[in-house]
Amino acid sequence: MQRTLPGVWALLFLFALAGASMAVPNCSEIECFSDGDCHGGHVVWVTLCGSGIATFYCAWSDCAPSETMACDCSLGGGHSCFLAGTQIQMADGSTKAIEDIAVGDVLEGYDASTSAAVPSRVEVVVAPREVDSYFVINRKIYATGTQPVLSKGDWVDVASLQAGDTLTDSDGNAVPIRSIEEVFQKVTVYNMNVSSSTYIADGIVAHNKNFYTIYSPDEGQGP
Repeated sequence: MQRTLPGVWALLFLFALAGASMAVPNCSEIECFSDGDCHGGHVVWVTLCGSGIATFYCAWSDCAPSETMACDCSLGGGHSCFLAGTQIQMADGSTKAIEDIAVGDVLEGYDASTSAAVPSRVEVVVAPREVDSYFVINRKIYATGTQPVLSKGDWVDVASLQAGDTLTDSDGNAVPIRSIEEVFQKVTVYNMNVSSSTYIADGIVAHNKNFYTIYSPDEGQGP
């Protein structure tokens, strides 16, 4: 049974849980969007996930109840993605370019609590997006600045990393960052939603893109 909290009271209540210092973005700044001609998006409520990661839900109040959209933006606000050609580790040991990943594919995921590989089924393939810049790590990993990767046990946006930090490989080993630079160029990027929430991209552990869910107001505004 989903809980129902009026928008304003939900925000006040959950801000108290999250802490007054949390910066709350608007819906145009995170990966929330409507699936139709809806406007006036606003954050409905926010919670905290593991490692202090925030989950923001957006809704479009001018839609009919049956068209109202909410969107889980818990990690990787904005276009958190990888560039074409990024090799995704499959559960059978093979690799596949991220642009060729399809719903139903079984990838190799990663359980951070055990540092072990887990099978991870692709549930949603996010439509390719165009971005204005991306980062290159160690001259071989190409990702947007908002892409979360596992570094020293925490999920960290690529843009927050610097030389000397580490990434995590599929065996749980630290991968030193020797170089990282931002490239200002329009490119198409790709991402997905997977059952384990994690996958291996070019040998490093990454977090998937959470996608929108649909709800009606009488069904509540949250899990």
